[in-house]
Amino acid sequence: MSLTGSPDILTSTTEGVLAGTSGRDGTAGMSLASSTGVTTTVALRPISGYARTARWLQAAVGVPGILAVGGARGGAHGNVRWTVWRAPRTAGGFGTLTETPQTFETFGGLQAGDLVGTAYAGSDALIVGSWVGAHGLDVTTWHPQGSTWLRDPPSPVLNNTASILKSAAAVGALGDRFVVVGDLLDLDHGITSHPVVWLRAADGGSWTEHRIAITGHARAVGCSRQRCVVVGVTAGGAARAWELKGDESITSIELPETVTGESDISTPVVTSDSTTIALPTRSGSLLVQVSRGRTTVLRTPPGSPVALAADRRRIYLATRAGAGPAQLWRVAAQP
Repeated sequence: MSLTGSPDILTSTTEGVLAGTSGRDGTAGMSLASSTGVTTTVALRPISGYARTARWLQAAVGVPGILAVGGARGGAHGNVRWTVWRAPRTAGGFGTLTETPQTFETFGGLQAGDLVGTAYAGSDALIVGSWVGAHGLDVTTWHPQGSTWLRDPPSPVLNNTASILKSAAAVGALGDRFVVVGDLLDLDHGITSHPVVWLRAADGGSWTEHRIAITGHARAVGCSRQRCVVVGVTAGGAARAWELKGDESITSIELPETVTGESDISTPVVTSDSTTIALPTRSGSLLVQVSRGRTTVLRTPPGSPVALAADRRRIYLATRAGAGPAQLWRVAAQP
C-alpha cells in the first residue's frame, strides 16, 4: 500500500481501508486501499488556514460518505484548531474530502476541552469531546445542521457531579445507536475509576449509562452492526475487553494476560463473529484475534500500535518506534 505520508489513522470500510496520513511537511493526506490491493488517493480540499496541516483524529464512514476530524496547533496558546471534513460517496468510492469550516467558538475558546472522535450511525453523525460545565469538563456531543456543527444541550447522564467525574475516550455506533466509552471517577469511594459505556439513539433522545464492574479504564471501542467491543485496562494496567450486544448487555472477553504500555489502544476491528485487537505492551505490541471461541496471538513488527483496520482479505496495522514516522504493515486475515 503506497501512502503519501506517515499513517495516523486507519478506518475499515466496505470499500476497503481508509488511511489518513501526515506528510514530512505536515500536509494532511488520505488514501483508500481496496480489498483487491489497489490504492487510490482521496482528493482533499482544505479551506481554513489550519486545515492543510491538520493531524487526523478519526474518520468515520456512513451512508453519506466520509466524515473526518483533524486538528493543528496554533494561536497564541498553541491550542488545537479543529477542522471537520466530509466526502460524498461516488460510484467508484468517495469524492473530494472537503473541509466544512466552523466558527472558532464551535470547538474552541475558554470553555472548550478536547475532541475525542466522530461516528456515523446510518446517516446520522456525531462528534464527541468535552466542554466546561458546573463541575469541570463534561462529556459533550455535537451534531450537524447542514454544514454547521452545533453543540448539544448538556445531558444529565453525561455531566459531572460534585462526586462523580466523567470523561470520554472513544465513540462508535451499534446499528442505529451511538456508543461512547470512557471513565467514571468516583470521588466518594476512594477516588476509584470505572469503565463506562453510554448509548443513545442516533436520532436523539436520552443517553443511558452502563458502568463496568471493575476498577480501571475504557480506552477504545469498535463496532459491527450486531455488537461492539470495548477495550480497556485494569487499575494495574492489564488489558481487558468486553462485548456490548444489541440488548445493551455487557460480557467479558477473555484476553491473554498482557500489561499494556503507555500508548493509546487503537480501535478494534469487529465483525459479527470475530474481534481483532492491537494491544500495546512494554516491549512493543501484540495482535489478538478472537473468533468462535478461539484466541490467536500474533507477534507484530517493532513499535507501538498507532492504528488498526481490516478488509475481507487483510489486516492493516500501523506502528511507530520512538519519535519516527509510523509504518504500515499487512497480514492475511485469519479464515
